[in-house]
Amino acid sequence: MGHQHRAPPHSVLMHIAIIESITPVTPTIRIFQLTCADASFYRLAGQWINVSREMDGETVTASFSVASSPASPNQIELAIRYSNQHALTRWLHESARPGDRLRISNGQGNFIWHPDMPEPLLLIGAGTGIAPLMSIFRLAAAKRKPATMLYSITSQQEYLYRKELAALGNGDTIRHITTLTRPDPAWQGKTGRINRELLREAGAGPSTRCYLCGPREMVDDLAAALPELGVPENNIIFEKWW
Repeated sequence: MGHQHRAPPHSVLMHIAIIESITPVTPTIRIFQLTCADASFYRLAGQWINVSREMDGETVTASFSVASSPASPNQIELAIRYSNQHALTRWLHESARPGDRLRISNGQGNFIWHPDMPEPLLLIGAGTGIAPLMSIFRLAAAKRKPATMLYSITSQQEYLYRKELAALGNGDTIRHITTLTRPDPAWQGKTGRINRELLREAGAGPSTRCYLCGPREMVDDLAAALPELGVPENNIIFEKWW
């Protein structure tokens, strides 16, 4: 997920990051691994960063959610979908190479989870909306905090982090549920959109802390459904694609 805009205000501290690797994971999504050696760089689980590069004489900036856990503060993982509407996103997919330098901001936004938060986690995402949820899920798994990932995909080709989700979320404390929204005879798992039945199966209830990330319509619908299952409204944190 991301949003392109002009250069950030001068008050936003920026750091140098180097692209270490670029991995195609679906026909339209690549995972970028960056490193930042600046000791003042920081982010929290769930946040996004501004990424900037000089292009045609001006600074072009896009915002991307970080998928990596902040337990490794200098490693930044971004899952970026191709878009020919955004100059920086297009450059990242078509021209970027390992060793290229970018400028990045510290972590931004209030879509944040801390390991000392007491409630069991329910992370609900669709498509690349899983990126900030993976940052939280990875940290929760490392800290052995109760967490469930509820993930909606349109096709098996778009199933991000499939092997890692299976490896992390295979127990009673850390688990994952994935549902496929388009018919596929080869798919053996859950099907259909995320509904109240799936929310109940994932553990939604009065003691759950829920994070939602994905298309606006999905987030709006589920943010309205969760209180009906007893989830307190102040325990529902969401981020919508824009």
